[in-house]
Amino acid sequence: MSIVENAKPGQVITFIKSGGGVGATTLAVQAACSLRAANLALLDLDIQYGSAAFQMDAGSNASILDLVASPDRIDAALLRGAMVRPHDAFDLLASPEGIYPVEDVSVAAVNKVIEVARRVYATILIDLPMIWNEWGHAALRNSDQIVLVTGMTIPSLRQARRQIEMMHREQLGNIPLFVVANRVNGGFLSKGLAQKAGEKALGRAINFIIPSDPLIATAADAGLPLRDVKGNASAKKLVRMMKDIFAAGEPARLAMEA
Repeated sequence: MSIVENAKPGQVITFIKSGGGVGATTLAVQAACSLRAANLALLDLDIQYGSAAFQMDAGSNASILDLVASPDRIDAALLRGAMVRPHDAFDLLASPEGIYPVEDVSVAAVNKVIEVARRVYATILIDLPMIWNEWGHAALRNSDQIVLVTGMTIPSLRQARRQIEMMHREQLGNIPLFVVANRVNGGFLSKGLAQKAGEKALGRAINFIIPSDPLIATAADAGLPLRDVKGNASAKKLVRMMKDIFAAGEPARLAMEA
């Protein structure tokens, strides 16, 4: 079957996290489901603790590790063949089943996978591991937008601030960045920090607040899209968030393409 390539490159949005347990992978997975986009891919590049496939109760055909041996051979057919399509919601390049050293992935392979993905998908979401490394930096450098997911606690916000400072040191500050405070209790006013206090600790604005919702955990545990779990207000919130990210990042993306 022939694969139709895009008239213009697909949009790459990369999710990073301030620390473990903030729910970045869950947001990426459920955002991919909620968008209901026919030509969307999620690349789970966390080769040690990636869980996107688990959260969709999906197997895997291959991972980034199966594509790294010969980056020059990676093409649209090979990338499509490595994908699974959980719940017919989006194409997923799953993480490997075992735990592997980050050095097993190369910058060349990540660059090539993203290059090919841009040609065949309209939207590409990437979930990166927490550790900073050369190929993770390459993925960020190839991104149109970056989504930094944090908790609304002082330790998590300070870690997020360190991530932002690192991005500026690594000359990634020109890429539109969106900070998402996830799993926020009481709409961030009761048990959590007030938004202004959180932004003071972070050193910049928080773009989106995702309240703590047990239905999100229920969906992940059941391996289901959030939209299939009764009471999907959070799914609608994720759709709005992603549409806002697309819209806010588009002018900068068009400027970079000009």
